[in-house]
Amino acid sequence: MWTTDSPWDCQGCPKCHTTYAGHPDGHKELQPHTWGTMYNQNTGKPYQRCTKCSQVDEESYKASGKKDGKAKVYDKPTQLAPDPEPIVPTSTPVPLPVDLDDALRILYDQLESELEAIYKLSEDQFLGQAHHGLGRFLRNEWGLWSGSDIQKWFKERGIHHADDMSSIILTSFHRKLFNKDIDLDGQIKHYIKYWNIHNPDVNKGLV
Repeated sequence: MWTTDSPWDCQGCPKCHTTYAGHPDGHKELQPHTWGTMYNQNTGKPYQRCTKCSQVDEESYKASGKKDGKAKVYDKPTQLAPDPEPIVPTSTPVPLPVDLDDALRILYDQLESELEAIYKLSEDQFLGQAHHGLGRFLRNEWGLWSGSDIQKWFKERGIHHADDMSSIILTSFHRKLFNKDIDLDGQIKHYIKYWNIHNPDVNKGLV
C-alpha cells in the first residue's frame, strides 16, 4: 500500500501485525491504540475509539448499543448533557461564524455558564461528551452540512465532512481554553489522511 502520509503507529495490517508501509524500510511493529471515550447517540452508553486512527473498539461499541430500559444517565457536573439546548440556547438567535476564530469567540460567549464543567474535562472527555449534543448543534445550526460561510471556510482547507468540521471546532475550543496550540494544520492533515485511507471521495467533496 502506497500513501503520501505515513499511517498512525497503531494502524496496520491485522495479518502481519505491522503498520501499513509504502516501503519495506518503513514496516514497524504495531503500537497500542490510544483509546478515548465516545458515547452511543442512541443509548448514551460509552464506547472506545482510538484518538489517533479513529478505529472503534467493536466489543465496547456493541455493548454500548444494548438498551437496558433505563433512562440515560450522565455524571454531573463534569459530563455535558447530550441535548444541545442547555449548552447553546436556541430560543435566542446565535450568530453564525465565518471562520474558525469567529467560531471560537462565539462558542466562548455561548458556553460561559458551562466553562467550569468543561475545565474539569480532558480533551478526549470533552470531545466524547460534546460530539452528539453540542457537536450536532454546530453541524445543524451553523450550516456545516449546508453551504454556510464557515463550511466554505473549511472546504477551502480540504475539510469536507461536517463531523470533521465540528470536531476541529470543538478540539480547538478546548485547546484554546487551556492555552494550548490548536495545531490546525495537524488536525486538518489527520482528517484528510483518514479519508484518503477509508474513502477518498470525501476529500474530493463527493460524499
